[in-house]
Amino acid sequence: MRRLSLIVLLALIAAPAAAQRLGPGNPSCYEIQNTAAVTVLTHVIMESGERSVARVAAGSRERHCMAGQPQADRRVTFRVMSTFGLVLFSCQTLIDRPIVVLGAKKADDSWEYDAKCR
Repeated sequence: MRRLSLIVLLALIAAPAAAQRLGPGNPSCYEIQNTAAVTVLTHVIMESGERSVARVAAGSRERHCMAGQPQADRRVTFRVMSTFGLVLFSCQTLIDRPIVVLGAKKADDSWEYDAKCR
């Protein structure tokens, strides 16, 4: 019985995010992978107005869940923000796979951000 329980637990942990049920009463979970060399501040915003804010350290990956309903096409608004509240990057994306944040230092020592949005 313990072995069966362990197998079921591992299967649940390994289940892809695409299998999640989105919408009222179900949490919407997503992962952010930060490949930039600096910590980034991110916002994920649902159509229903719920917002998730995360600081993701350089070279790390974080998983977050929030209540709320994405748009009808299952997209959310994803933003990389400055510490002063300015939007540095924004897109509409699905959350069934990790959102990968890219960052590159420019010649003037500022940073330019991008993300793989789908």
